[in-house]
Parts: sequence; C-alpha cells; structure tokens
Amino acid sequence: MTSGLRLTGPPERKAGKTPSSYDEYLRKAVENASAVHNHLMVFSGKGGVGKSFLSASISYFLSRRGLRVLLYDADETGSSIPFLLGALDAEVLVSQRTGRILPPSKFSSYYFLSIEHLLPEPRVPLLWEGALRSRFLIETLSLLPLENFDVVVYDLPPGTGDELITLSQILPSKKGLVISSPGRLAERVVRKAIVFAMKFGVEVIGLIENMSYYKCPNGNIISLFGESSLDKLMRDYGIKYGSRLPFETGIREAIDKGKLIEVLEEKNELTLKLGEITDYIYSVLTQR
Repeated sequence: MTSGLRLTGPPERKAGKTPSSYDEYLRKAVENASAVHNHLMVFSGKGGVGKSFLSASISYFLSRRGLRVLLYDADETGSSIPFLLGALDAEVLVSQRTGRILPPSKFSSYYFLSIEHLLPEPRVPLLWEGALRSRFLIETLSLLPLENFDVVVYDLPPGTGDELITLSQILPSKKGLVISSPGRLAERVVRKAIVFAMKFGVEVIGLIENMSYYKCPNGNIISLFGESSLDKLMRDYGIKYGSRLPFETGIREAIDKGKLIEVLEEKNELTLKLGEITDYIYSVLTQR
C-alpha cells in the first residue's frame, strides 16, 4: 500500500523500515547512491541561465534513448521542474510497507522528484536554513529506490552552497554539466562554479552556453546577451566538450505555459542541438 506525502515541518520520516537518525540516513543515502552508475549534476553558479530547462530537456532525451532517468529537483527554494513538466498536480507516494519514496513519472522511463509536491501550500516560500536543505537531500536520497535508475540528473540551484556541497560529498563518481550564458558577468560567476567542481572531484564533462545567439527570420545572427565566453572557458579549464544553444522563442513560450516536453520533439535548431548534446552525454554515461 502507498500513501501521499506532505511536509508539515523539517524533514523527518520514521514510517516502516526507514532510518531513525541522521547518521543512518547519511549511511543509507551513500549506499543508495552507490547503486546508480551515473550521477549527472547540472549547475552553473549563475541564476537565470537555464539549468532547469537543460536538466528537464536532457533527462527527457536520455529517457527516449532507453535510459531509466530520475530528475531530482535540488533547487529546493526555487523549484521549477514541476512547472516545466506540466506536473504541478503530481503526487509523491510513500510505500507503507517499506517507507520508500515512490517518485511520480512523466513517462515510463522518466521520473522526477521535487520538494514542490511535498509542500502543504505551494505559494508559501520554503524558509529552511542550509542545514535543513542538506538534510532533506540526504533523507530523500536514502528513501528513494535509486537502484531502479540508470542515471540521476540533479537540477541544482544557483551558487555553490549547501545543496551542491552536500551532493558533491556523498555522490560517487559524479559528473557535472556546467551551464552558462553570454556576457562577462555570467563568465565570472561560472568560473567559480568550475573551480568548485575541480576542488570537489566533480568531473566536468561539458559546458553549455545557453541563449548564445538568436537567428532572425532573415538568417542574421544576433548576440542578444553579449559576447560568447564558451571557447575561453573551455580552453582555460581543459573542458573537452562545449555547445552553444540558440534563443528559441517557441521554447520560451512553451516554458511559460508549462509545456516544455510537448515541444521538444519539434524539429528546430535548438532541439537538434539538444539532441546532439544528449548523444554526447549518453556516450559518456554508457561507456564502461
């Protein structure tokens, strides 16, 4: 049997066979994480560059290539994955027999988990300090059936704070996809994120510059947000793979309507490039 799950305070679950102390949760989270071959952390340091968009899109395309994907929304205070997926009404269930979390799915091989579905009132902001946000990550990872997935994709919040530090410390053989956008400000902040990854043993497998350019109907290319720093960042940090993504008005409109997945199968320059990026990520994740 299963039951719905809602948070009414700081995270604490004691039903069934769930752990009963923080140390037990941590041990179980590490044990669970080791059952997954691939952990892909999508981060930037900079807000507004499209981390959630890329996380949701790449997870979708990976699932279409036959991988069982769990998209974990680790942006606890600024969750947007449920809206992007058009799944604000999804329900997170907990097995009454085992106490394990059963995440909702978008498709048969595409599952997701967000704190948004656990809040008693979605319009109320989450007022947790860093320690509580880290504990929520650890407890949910300890209770998820991670062994059922080929890859867990983590959509991380801006900055290099508690969520990123916690995951970097407990996840084995983690890989990172860094998201940037044009302009000197983004470049400056993204550099800090890349240095963080190097210090915490995150293997940066690629750098994606989102909203890099806009192609006008007449074929002209416009740099809407400033000069590209992709080549410079790749050269300075030895990143071997990079891609520039165009600004596509159709995708932007779909995101505003919570219908991202519905338009990802359309053939345009952005979705073709997303497919190429996913092909590369798939080749990295499946090589043994």
